[in-house]
Amino acid sequence: MHLTHNYRKGKPLNYESDIGVLECIPVYAASTSYVGTTKSEFWFNETYGFVKMKFETIEGTTITVELNKP
Repeated sequence: MHLTHNYRKGKPLNYESDIGVLECIPVYAASTSYVGTTKSEFWFNETYGFVKMKFETIEGTTITVELNKP
């Protein structure tokens, strides 16, 4: 299967998380094949790493993973 990937880095912004407001750099991604397109968002913070990841599947399902307070 041939996949085409596109990535775009966004401008830094504040993200309201479970552990407070964090300055993050968003990264937007899309992968396309003959089957369809998937989209992803990754929110990166210098201290905690990836604090939010959101995936949209070919079938239309959205999966979100977020950093939470312990």
